Amino acid sequence: MKRKLAVILLPVFLLAFVTGCWSRNELNEYSLAAGMSVDKQGDMYEVAVQVLEPKQYATNKKGGGGQSPVILFKAKGYSISEALRKMTKTSPRRIHLGHIRILAIGEKTAREGLNEIIDFLRRNWYFRADFDIVIAKGTAAENILTVMSPIDNVPAAKVYQSIETSEDYLSSAAGVKLDALITTLSSTGKSAVLPGLKVTGSLKKGNSEDNLKTIEPSSEIELLGLSVFKDDKLIGWLSQQESLGFNYITDNVTHSGLVIDCPSGKQKISYEVMRSKTKIKGKIQQGVPRVELFVRTEISIDEIACHMDLANPANIVALQEDASGYLEQLLFNTIKTVKTKYKTDIFGFGEVLHRADPRAWRELNENWDKKFSDLQVAVKAEVKIQNMGTVIHSMSKVAGKE
Repeated sequence: MKRKLAVILLPVFLLAFVTGCWSRNELNEYSLAAGMSVDKQGDMYEVAVQVLEPKQYATNKKGGGGQSPVILFKAKGYSISEALRKMTKTSPRRIHLGHIRILAIGEKTAREGLNEIIDFLRRNWYFRADFDIVIAKGTAAENILTVMSPIDNVPAAKVYQSIETSEDYLSSAAGVKLDALITTLSSTGKSAVLPGLKVTGSLKKGNSEDNLKTIEPSSEIELLGLSVFKDDKLIGWLSQQESLGFNYITDNVTHSGLVIDCPSGKQKISYEVMRSKTKIKGKIQQGVPRVELFVRTEISIDEIACHMDLANPANIVALQEDASGYLEQLLFNTIKTVKTKYKTDIFGFGEVLHRADPRAWRELNENWDKKFSDLQVAVKAEVKIQNMGTVIHSMSKVAGKE
């Protein structure tokens, strides 16, 4: 009888400790942030947060509404956390940063160093690691959060989607998440890169609803090439072609395109890159490091203005050789620029050498940037044409103009 009574009373006793949520936070107590920017002037951080306005966001999604679906809150502080707390002076709700899509950092601030910003991000549990970190070139980072787009009227979401789409189909830029950046900054054999953005056109018109009502927007956010870091400081930029070369070298190309001169040199031929795989081997012989880079790429013909018979296998071989040579030159030029101009290993060759010979790497590790500038890199590309489209001959040949 006592045992049965204890079984009955135990759940009742335990319920006394779970009768409510003592630390609950209601959704209507928060404002959800879509993006965040950080600039620095002197000792002060200038922080801006793009917040969704729920009613207007829902109305705009349905095609109506006369107000912006987002609001920008700004504040200054001697630290990022102080600036965020000061936003409560103007924000009626506490801002929740757990769902931001991008973090924009001003170019000037990035040149001073990212360590303090990264330290703040990694210490705060409410930041998820799935947002992209970008550098605003030639403008304040907060301006990236103010330009509205007809396709997506939430600027932060538009920028995030542009990066994802460009990564999949152009491969001249790649999104960098928080965890990946922390890992790279902590590495001794690889330096960081981050995608860059700039504002084109009229910034004043870009942050108004008028920018949503025209066929050609007055202002847009343009995705640039990659920014190059040494330790945690920004030191320069790669061009679009060099950024593409970087992604080939680091095996980060899914789909892309190649535009190459025809063998005659008078017209162009455009290829779609269907898949690409890069293999890197490293070795250290008598203290001298060497790296061998091999890229195998499969392409299809998108457009061709060349006066040649594609039914002839010899011509296909010639096109493949030209494409292979073009790709090899692209990779060689990218490596040469980084070695001579920036003198920092953004490709991760040091990590490759470390895995190949950990003992010998210890001697190179302390002065790797200097050794990287003299590193011998052999580049080999093999391009295969797998598809010529639904026709074989060019229109010039069909029209009898060859």
